[in-house]
Amino acid sequence: MLKKAILSAFLSLCFLLICGLILANSDWFWDIAAPVYYEDLVRKYARNYNIDPLFAAAIIKVESSFYSSAQSPRGAIGLMQIMPSTGKEIASKLKLRPFTVSDLYDPEINIQIGLYYLAKLKKEFNGDLHLTLAAYNGGISNVKKWLSQKKIPLHGSKEDVENIPFKETRQFVQAVMWNYQWLKNAYKIRSFLRISERSDEFDKYEKTF
Repeated sequence: MLKKAILSAFLSLCFLLICGLILANSDWFWDIAAPVYYEDLVRKYARNYNIDPLFAAAIIKVESSFYSSAQSPRGAIGLMQIMPSTGKEIASKLKLRPFTVSDLYDPEINIQIGLYYLAKLKKEFNGDLHLTLAAYNGGISNVKKWLSQKKIPLHGSKEDVENIPFKETRQFVQAVMWNYQWLKNAYKIRSFLRISERSDEFDKYEKTF
């Protein structure tokens, strides 16, 4: 009886492992567990502006859940929730003409402008991702003020995020960093299993950062 019970448990475990592998090799499973939409556009402009594409995807996830028609009560528009004034300013620098505010609903234009702005903030704060995110949400002038008043440290960390004065900004930084780590872990697993051509291509590009 004991041998039969052990054999039954072993077979059940094998069955579960096989089912797990089949499930893990399904793109639809990963699209639910770790969705990254507009991958081609994210990769394209992440490459142009030296941004980790998964970091960019994490921001889009938090900002709009990949909903290109999203608009906040404050007027931020599209995938990366770009304010019209910021969109106009950057569109002019990028020579995106003719440009109207409604163009921010276009995924490509929104991602291009959003990642250009993100790269600018990243450079301003010497590559510190926490400070970059704080500036993206709370404004660059506010982050500089917090730094000068020593309310937040020069080099941010997971623990230091708690010191960000604005609750919304604090929660935004935490949410993006959580999603960023989740996506990195998911793509490491996909890469290890060599699940699909899509994950292989994304993994090859991610390794350049």
